Amino acid sequence: MPFRGTSAARFSLAAQPVVLAALICSGCGLFGAGSEAPAASAPSPHSGIQIEESPERPRLSLIERFAAPSATAALAVAHDLGAEASAALGGMVEARLRAQGFPEVRLEVLSVGFVVTTPVADPAGAARFIQVAHAALQTPVSASDPALRSVQQRVAGLGSHRDDLAALLSDCTGELAIASSRPVPDFSQPSAAQTLEKWRAQTAAPGFSSLAVVGPAAVLGQARAAHAALPSGDASARPTDPWPGRGQRLVGEPAAQGLLSLGLRVPDGATAVQAAEQLESPGSRLRMRLASLGIAAPERIVGTTRPRGGCLAVSIPVETTAEIGPAELALVLEDELRSGLAGTSDERWSLDESVLQPADPREVAARAAWRGLSGRETSSTDPVSFVAYRPPLYDAAEQKLDEPALATARQRSTRPALKLVSRVEQSSAGVRILLANPCAPSDEDRGSAGSAALWASSVAEAANRHRGADLRFEPWITGHGVGVMITAHRKDASDALYARAAAALGQAVTQPLDARWTVDAREQLLGQLGGTPDPGWQTGLAAFSGEHPSWLVPHGSWSSMNRLNSSAADTRRNLMLHGPWRAAVLSGSPEAEAAVNRELQRWLWPYAQSDARCAAEPASVSKPGLYRVSTSKKAELKANAWILAPLPVASSLSAAGEYTSFLLNRPRGWLEAALRPRRIAASAEAQLLGGERNAALAIAVHAEPERIEDAVAQVRGLLDRLASGAMTQAELQFAARYFQLRDRERSFDPMFRLVAVWLGRPLTAKAPTLTEVRALQRSLTPKRHVVVITTQGK
Repeated sequence: MPFRGTSAARFSLAAQPVVLAALICSGCGLFGAGSEAPAASAPSPHSGIQIEESPERPRLSLIERFAAPSATAALAVAHDLGAEASAALGGMVEARLRAQGFPEVRLEVLSVGFVVTTPVADPAGAARFIQVAHAALQTPVSASDPALRSVQQRVAGLGSHRDDLAALLSDCTGELAIASSRPVPDFSQPSAAQTLEKWRAQTAAPGFSSLAVVGPAAVLGQARAAHAALPSGDASARPTDPWPGRGQRLVGEPAAQGLLSLGLRVPDGATAVQAAEQLESPGSRLRMRLASLGIAAPERIVGTTRPRGGCLAVSIPVETTAEIGPAELALVLEDELRSGLAGTSDERWSLDESVLQPADPREVAARAAWRGLSGRETSSTDPVSFVAYRPPLYDAAEQKLDEPALATARQRSTRPALKLVSRVEQSSAGVRILLANPCAPSDEDRGSAGSAALWASSVAEAANRHRGADLRFEPWITGHGVGVMITAHRKDASDALYARAAAALGQAVTQPLDARWTVDAREQLLGQLGGTPDPGWQTGLAAFSGEHPSWLVPHGSWSSMNRLNSSAADTRRNLMLHGPWRAAVLSGSPEAEAAVNRELQRWLWPYAQSDARCAAEPASVSKPGLYRVSTSKKAELKANAWILAPLPVASSLSAAGEYTSFLLNRPRGWLEAALRPRRIAASAEAQLLGGERNAALAIAVHAEPERIEDAVAQVRGLLDRLASGAMTQAELQFAARYFQLRDRERSFDPMFRLVAVWLGRPLTAKAPTLTEVRALQRSLTPKRHVVVITTQGK
């Protein structure tokens, strides 16, 4: 009845309360009232709920239902007297109703009140319930009152609800729980009648109670007449439900199953219930963020209303293997709860509609009765937080939830977790985002080479399988950084495109990897590396790049990629999440940058390390020389020979490097001219490789086995002449005309523009001078070459 949640289990760290199961079903809720913000004095008009309101009488809610198994009536009472008064008064009303011919009455006890429900056989029974329930609250308690036995049992039962953490959270949700040090009053003593009478007198005014009846029209008619005939009472008295002065936090003893609960006491209980419904949905951002943190699902999400405001709370399991600490988890929960509250509407009709949703008329009556009490007092203060934490069994020194830990986590949450740059193009449709780690793959060694590429490919593969057609993910794998791109288009005019796309990207990069997509991604990457290993290329790569093959080729070598598995990809994911991160945004609106930054910050900050920097590793040391490799005739070779000549780092991005590669490869270019005079049936192709740690000009040479030595010699001679300054101004001008046309054509590609923004490069590179190109080519001297010649056996 009074809870809106994802589970039938109580939202508590204590044992199950002794209450009737019919009133604790999944999906029940305490419903806020009214159409005025932050809370109102009466439920909003609804065609399915009739309200009988009189200041001198308890509010009556009438719900006509023809197909109910039986008519049902309910009485709800709210107060400020604590759990002991709830149990005692509830037991008193329960006993008095049973004594007056309602044997099936059921009681739900809360810390802030109680609700009783019972079936009524006919219209006369409904009228009798109105009269008897009202009399049960108005009749004084004597020392010989027969209800005292039931009261004693109910109060004694409070002992099973001792739990300090649950009691803390109860101050927000209103659920039944008491602190372990709080004594349970002994109602077997003679003074019990006096205590009970004092409590009864304090709650006898009509403002403390509410009635509800569910049934056919005839039943409702009799109930309405009986309600109108009730005697008048003090219209000024009602529960105040005091607002908590400050947030509260409590950490319990470690246990096998850790649990973190966070509640927000909010001014408007109606928004708490609406927010709980949204957070419960399978695709909610709360569930996605928890999944990215390795938490499969929340234990429970609950929204409640109270006489003053309400509470929105969530509880999650915490394992010893949690990726972030409890302080960070608490801030993630608080962020999502506040976002959920901010995303609610002012539509109160939907809350009244939720009263009618249950099929069980007892549940409908219970909801309606409490609905009539909630939201009667208003509060305009900010939400107040309640945090209850039971650690799992681990070293508590490493996982604290004290004030310093929370302060540190909060400071981290406001510290930028990424560097973001953007480009606004007024005609652009949709949005494109590139999120990448500039340290990858330069932080990889021989054992992990290609792991960043595997991670990025796995992320894109998994995200594309689970997303709609309006979102497309692509891995971005270069020697200058590794990450993921997303292209998103607006679904409709109201689509919050930028935040939605950034949230999808943030979820994709933080989500734990699924081994299925890792296997598929590795097969694709192996195919890009040639399908089968090339012994010559493997030898040349090892000789040139030493312990860091991915410094030259971000995919690593064929053998290193073939060794990687899902465990290696998970390790890489953890390293990537620590940062640093750089993001680029290409959109048609200046609003995109802030929206994307805000959403990516939300996903990345729990993992990001403030001191994350790319390691200052020494440059890779190559081992120049001639290497000969023999292999079988069946081996598939990319080339008969390889020549790897060193270049300044980042040459793949330099205009001088691009000019050199173009002039080598173009038809009738330098490579073709070097081989043609010797009439060698050979060909060669150059490629710029590397990134921020290493760079090379790799030339693949193809020739018949008996001519391969000659072909290699001619190519190396060409490189020697270039190192000596053989390039001419005419050749530079020819290349400049080509790149002027190429850059213009390439600028039409939005992905190229996005990458240029991420790299901080202009769309049109400035043409290098002849001096600059010759300076780069000086490193091509033959004494620094790694040369590999492969011969195939018979």
